[in-house]
Amino acid sequence: MGLSLSVIQAVKDHKIKLECGLSASEKIILEPVTTANLEINAERMSTWRQPVQDQFYINHPSNPVYWAEFIRRKYIDMPNALLFLLSGANGPFGFTSIYDCTDISGVARAEYGRTVRGVRTTGDGKLVSKGGMTVATRELLRFCFDNLELDEVFLEVFADNFKAQKMYYDAGFVQSSVAEPLMRDDSGNWVVDHSLISHIRKAAAYSLQMTARN
Repeated sequence: MGLSLSVIQAVKDHKIKLECGLSASEKIILEPVTTANLEINAERMSTWRQPVQDQFYINHPSNPVYWAEFIRRKYIDMPNALLFLLSGANGPFGFTSIYDCTDISGVARAEYGRTVRGVRTTGDGKLVSKGGMTVATRELLRFCFDNLELDEVFLEVFADNFKAQKMYYDAGFVQSSVAEPLMRDDSGNWVVDHSLISHIRKAAAYSLQMTARN
């Protein structure tokens, strides 16, 4: 197989649409984040990610201007990355993405990540697009293998983040390895510190790599 980066640009140009059925009456739309919708999505990312910062390696500031620059640099201006806004019957509810799509020694692979579930309930307490993250992830994996012609998609998740792991397993990922123990630095980011392995093991702060293969 060969990596088809031209397909990523076609998605950004809205020539290829990604959507999937959640139920008989609801579709999940995966809309690419582009310059045209950057401002509002930077605001969403800033708001939605802040409450779950401890689920990510990097402690990014809750600042829409910062996120607009981050999204532009990491996705919009990159030919091998896509960030999607996920929407269902009750409107937008999350983000997911693929990035670092590369072909190394004949193996085309990408990383899946920066997944955020931002809206869980409506004003009257009803669940918003229950199961939507899982079906959106399955659709993104289908796109990666069928359209981008990738051989492998991988992600990293903390070993004690069981809720996220369940979604990844349900979407088709399998565990492939466990990384080094981690600790927080002064900025709140997760880093490896071999001198504190015994202490860190007690905290169960590990990175678990999961992989989906074509």
